[in-house]
Amino acid sequence: MKLANHALLPALAALLAAAPVLAVPVFVAETPGGTKFLIDNGTVEDIAIGRAKIRQARILTRNAPDPQMVSGQVGADGIMQFDCAARTYRQWSTTSIRKDGTRAELIRPVATRRFNATRDGSFERKLLIAACTMRKTK
Repeated sequence: MKLANHALLPALAALLAAAPVLAVPVFVAETPGGTKFLIDNGTVEDIAIGRAKIRQARILTRNAPDPQMVSGQVGADGIMQFDCAARTYRQWSTTSIRKDGTRAELIRPVATRRFNATRDGSFERKLLIAACTMRKTK
């Protein structure tokens, strides 16, 4: 998935590093289809897994509004973990948010889930850069 404005990432990273921590969702990226990815900067923390220092954050996804949609997923709420040095990530947990307000667990926490490489321009790389640049809050 190719995302627009990847040339703005260095400016975004500098802005995030300088911004005070207000514990609010921070917009990171949007797909051409209108899905928005945000990081709840009040949840950014470092954890140790083996010898690696892992950055963990709550990721919020908001799908583009569709007035034709009667039911279905309108977003997601989850935890992602990032190995900033290796530029890898894994989804720790994800819950689907449906239009009627119900939630369904899609990805359960599994400590043995592997970390995946991020690609230039991918939303995973943009989330990694933003999360690794933010000041930890915990």
